[in-house]
Amino acid sequence: MCLNNPTGKMAQVSVIVVNYNSGNLLATCLSSVYQSPVAQEIIVVDNGSIDHSSDVIKKNRNLSGVKLIRNSRNLGFSSAVNMGVSISTKEYLLILNPDCVIRPHALERMVLILEQNSDAGVVGGLVLDFFGAEQAGCRRRDPNLERSIGKFAKEWIPKIPVPSIDMTHLPLPKSELPVDAISGSFFLVRRRIFDAVGGLDEGYFLHFEDLDFCRKVRESGSLVLFSPRACAFHQKGASGGVTTRKIARYKYLGFKRYFKNYPPDGLLATVLLATLSRIMFCVQLSTSVFQEGKTANRHAHPTIPLPLISSHSQIMVLGGRCDLGEFLLTRLSACGYDIIATSRSPEKCPIIPRVQWINPEFLTNVPVADYPKFSRLFSLLPLWEIQKYSELLTNPDLSSVHVFSSSSILSKASSKVPTEKSLVRALVASEDWFLKQMKKSRVAGKVLRPTMIYGGRYNRNINKIKAIAKYLRIFPLVDEATGQRQPVHADDIAEFCITALREPKSEDFSEPALISGGEVLDFSQMISQVIHHTSGQPRLINAPAELLRFALRLLSYLPGQKNMTAAIVDRTQQNLVYPDEIHLPPRLFSPRRFYP
Repeated sequence: MCLNNPTGKMAQVSVIVVNYNSGNLLATCLSSVYQSPVAQEIIVVDNGSIDHSSDVIKKNRNLSGVKLIRNSRNLGFSSAVNMGVSISTKEYLLILNPDCVIRPHALERMVLILEQNSDAGVVGGLVLDFFGAEQAGCRRRDPNLERSIGKFAKEWIPKIPVPSIDMTHLPLPKSELPVDAISGSFFLVRRRIFDAVGGLDEGYFLHFEDLDFCRKVRESGSLVLFSPRACAFHQKGASGGVTTRKIARYKYLGFKRYFKNYPPDGLLATVLLATLSRIMFCVQLSTSVFQEGKTANRHAHPTIPLPLISSHSQIMVLGGRCDLGEFLLTRLSACGYDIIATSRSPEKCPIIPRVQWINPEFLTNVPVADYPKFSRLFSLLPLWEIQKYSELLTNPDLSSVHVFSSSSILSKASSKVPTEKSLVRALVASEDWFLKQMKKSRVAGKVLRPTMIYGGRYNRNINKIKAIAKYLRIFPLVDEATGQRQPVHADDIAEFCITALREPKSEDFSEPALISGGEVLDFSQMISQVIHHTSGQPRLINAPAELLRFALRLLSYLPGQKNMTAAIVDRTQQNLVYPDEIHLPPRLFSPRRFYP
């Protein structure tokens, strides 16, 4: 039976999906396949699921063309794939896990790669976790003793510089790259190659069958290619009912079978590999004891990254894991906006309704065509980092961009400290670059220069003063600390951003604007208020300026304290209020008085 997708095109690809208790992920996976412009037949092999996940095929009219094979028990991944292939009819075979969501053009790109590379038999894509970071395993080397030890070590010490099977630590290539192996969760293979090597080895139940298959393909004379241009999201090990203890056992048995099929050279290497396999199994088994009864990787967070594949416009926030970010994201969510926010540690970020956290490497790794759809952009990153994401500024749907510079560009303009001079140069160059880009693209762009930001749990100014005072029970202050300050609360800036979304055309985008608080006070007054709101009521003491300069010089030599320079003492006497600079108009920004 020849099945076409809803576009009515002649099928070229047979998609084989092995399902085992995958819940709602299966329906999302199949729907993403149907978004491809390449026509296909879809075959789902259900390995004895008890969660009724495969029932979605009968219930959903859009999936009525899917062929379904139901097994009475779990036969293992390899056997189920071979079973699906046996009833398929097309020239190309896409092996796809049910916990994968593929990008619309991924399948088309993979077919094109094989058509343009006659010596290639298999192509695997860039497999991303649900935060958008590259998953280990989508480009690999053949396992051997040294690499197996390295992979085991990296599970405990990720940054240890030892050889490993995975190539994730290497820079992502710009185009297709021959590799030893790709991920079994998402790869395209020519039917004749699949048949020639005898399909997947059914001696593997789960794990290592993809490494074995790729090695057989290469030994048959064909290349295995990795393509960074074909992307899929993958929630690793999402099948329900597979405990960590079972997974440890499957890995152990797969490891043994692989090195039985491809034995190492020499008796010593054989003995060491056998010993390593037992050590790995015991460690994984011991770990599973603490997770007894839990299924592997069955987390509520992250969820399926639907905003990354959505067709409706959203708001992009770069660098959302900061005080301003948390206030801004909360306000945007409350106003009903859908948001994509970046953080290098998305797994540590708060769960906020309507917010999809992603790793920023997603934006530097995937093709521009696979970027999520968005029309407004806020960058809370250090301004010079926006250049890494310059492709975002060319988005044809983009209508406004707000980026944050710093009032340090004014306060440290005449500094003689090398690091501060370097900071000012970087800010000036970055502001100029950004405004030129906005003028070139004819997009409304605004550079905001906030004064000292306070409020929240991340800020390094007010919170550091509180921490020092609380620990020492005193806080030293220079006698002449009369320099004026105008600190601004992070939530007030977030409120302005919401206002700016509603009136993007009412602003003057030609020059940077200062964004400052609603109260001007001198440095000693500001410190007094901070100390007043610090638990334990520490005492303020006056100290000679030279003594404080000397103490700060010593402190700057400690790890992480290089910014604690003697120039800080001088700035306590410097006015950091700038009435002559461009400010935001009162109708758009009404900040609160200082309240730490």
